[in-house]
Amino acid sequence: MPKDSTAFTEIREEIKGIVDNMVEAKLENKTYNVQDAQSWTSMLSKDIVTQLQEFNSNFKYTVMCLIMKKSDAGLHISNSCFWNGTTDGNLPTKWENDSMHCIINIFGLAI
Repeated sequence: MPKDSTAFTEIREEIKGIVDNMVEAKLENKTYNVQDAQSWTSMLSKDIVTQLQEFNSNFKYTVMCLIMKKSDAGLHISNSCFWNGTTDGNLPTKWENDSMHCIINIFGLAI
């Protein structure tokens, strides 16, 4: 159900639920495969943006999706943005199964 909010903090938990459900549905039974990982990241990014736009169109959304094979390798990422702290926001999420990590970072910028 669409929600009409102009502050990202007011819809943050609902966005987290949307993202968690979508990632789980698309990746839960998958095993990391280098040939498929690129299409999974593209599909998830596109589908999440579409779902969030339907949920609340008062924001421009940016979705970054990273899928990495589970290993002992380290990973460090960071993001930075100049925005309106009252209305805009971001939501980093992490999902994993036995073979991969999926990190998604969403920026919501009020229109």
